[in-house]
Amino acid sequence: MLIKSRGASCAFKLFIAIVGTMALANSIGLFKLTFHGNFFLYFTNISNLATVLYYWCNIVQIHKNRELGQKPWLPKLKHTLMLGITVTGLVAYFLLDHGGVFKNGVFNPNNFVLHDLIPLCAVFDWLIFDEKPTMKVQEPLLWPLYPLAYFAYITTLVSLCGVRVQETTRWPYGFMDFDKLGIPTVLATIGVLLVIFIIIGYIYVLIDRVCGKKASGQGEKVS
Repeated sequence: MLIKSRGASCAFKLFIAIVGTMALANSIGLFKLTFHGNFFLYFTNISNLATVLYYWCNIVQIHKNRELGQKPWLPKLKHTLMLGITVTGLVAYFLLDHGGVFKNGVFNPNNFVLHDLIPLCAVFDWLIFDEKPTMKVQEPLLWPLYPLAYFAYITTLVSLCGVRVQETTRWPYGFMDFDKLGIPTVLATIGVLLVIFIIIGYIYVLIDRVCGKKASGQGEKVS
């Protein structure tokens, strides 16, 4: 279902941008007048930051160009970021104990926003506000380069630059812990995840094509 309302589209994007900004500001320590130096070592923070920055820029562009209320601004970038934020949500849920949303039985609203709310809202924004189809069939093969670049980035920092992400481990996520799991296991895990990400990407493309055909069919009936 496509909601053809520029105002609703802009309002929803503004919600994502504001809520995401508040959660990121809390994560980096702004509200406590401190700075968490490991902020940029977690894909959760990087993917949310990139997504939130995109939406702030998108809102500005919508005010400049009314058509962008329905047409995605920089669609290839949006699709890449959408897969990245999807990765954040799914990995947190299945591999990281639900992203620490209920850590030790206590609800953590900040983790909920970054691991659940923003990923869901980003996909929802694409589903209900973006005209379709806009995705090309080869795009899902390129989107995983985003999380793969993060993997290369953090591996370089930890292995070559001596960065230590946590007190108990050098690595930000357990499934990336070369010290504990060994190189073959970590690489195999990353390989499996990349295949899953590509499959998810093609599911998005399928939805994009199906919704696009329905929209064109309805347009023909109206005309």
